[in-house]
Amino acid sequence: MPVKVIWNDEPPNDREEWEDILRAEYGTAMGDIVFHLEQDSGAWRLACVEEQDFAGAHGATRLDQRQRFATALCAAGKPVVESHEPIAAEGSGELESVTVEGLNDRTERARREGKSGE
Repeated sequence: MPVKVIWNDEPPNDREEWEDILRAEYGTAMGDIVFHLEQDSGAWRLACVEEQDFAGAHGATRLDQRQRFATALCAAGKPVVESHEPIAAEGSGELESVTVEGLNDRTERARREGKSGE
């Protein structure tokens, strides 16, 4: 489970503590994960969390889990701010709410376009 933390600015003095918290929250997942942190008004912001499956498939980035790791850091008393980025659109890895009807429409559209894997 390779964990990499990229500090886009000068890291804090307790850098190892931050990284230990992120590793503990990530747990024993099988894939690689990269955390991008940057300073924001005296605190830190998780700019991006990139997780890849254990097979290491190129371009197979899993869900961006910034909120999960930001919550863990906050619970440990670390100064973390919410992301200023809007929720991303389809295909970006962010979660979005969707109805059953919406899922059915997407499935039917994928079937018609030959992208359903059938």
